[in-house]
Amino acid sequence: MPVKNNASVGRGLRNGAHIGGARTLADVRGRCVINVITGCWNLRTGHGRPQRDGVTPRIWVHGIGNMSAAQAVWRIARNMAAVPHGMRCVRMCGTRDCANPAHIEAMPQSEAMSVLVGKGSSRSPGRRLQLAGLSLAARRLTPGQVAEIRHSNASARSLGAKFGCSPTTIANVRRGVTYLDVLPGASVFAVLGPAA
Repeated sequence: MPVKNNASVGRGLRNGAHIGGARTLADVRGRCVINVITGCWNLRTGHGRPQRDGVTPRIWVHGIGNMSAAQAVWRIARNMAAVPHGMRCVRMCGTRDCANPAHIEAMPQSEAMSVLVGKGSSRSPGRRLQLAGLSLAARRLTPGQVAEIRHSNASARSLGAKFGCSPTTIANVRRGVTYLDVLPGASVFAVLGPAA
C-alpha cells in the first residue's frame, strides 16, 4: 500500500480547519508572521493565509482543547493556568489576529469592552453584533409591550426583532419568568400560588 505524503493527507480538510495543536509559545510563533514595527505576531491559517475579517482566530491547545487564540496564548504563557472566572483575554495592541503574549492581558468583561471600543475593535462585524447584543440586553420592555407579547401568536424571533430583544427574552415574558410585576390583575403571590 503506498504511503501518502503530508501534503496530500491534509487536502480533505477545510481551509484553516486544523493546524495542529500547540504546546509551547514556539509552536504558536511558528504559525505567525512577525511584524517588526509593532511587535505583533499575526496568526495565519493552516494554509499560511491571513485570518478572515470578523472571524476569531482559534488554536487547539494540547490537553485543553480548542479556544480563541488570545486565551490559548495567555494560558500557554502561564503554564496552562485557567483564565480566572469572569475575566476575558484582550489584545492590548488592538490587532485582531495578534498572538504575542506580551500584548494579551486578562481583565473583567466590562473593562475589556471599554478597551475594545476605545481601540476601535468594535468596527468588525462580529464585534458590532456583540455590542448590539449587550445594548439589547440592557433595554427594558414597557408594560404595553409585555401585554402585546403575552397575547400575540407571532414567533419569538419576529417579536424579538420588533421590540429589540432576544427570542429568549420573549419566551421568558410569555412563560411569566420575567416581568412578573406587569401581569394583569395579579401579584407575585398570585403567581407563586398559595402557601403550603
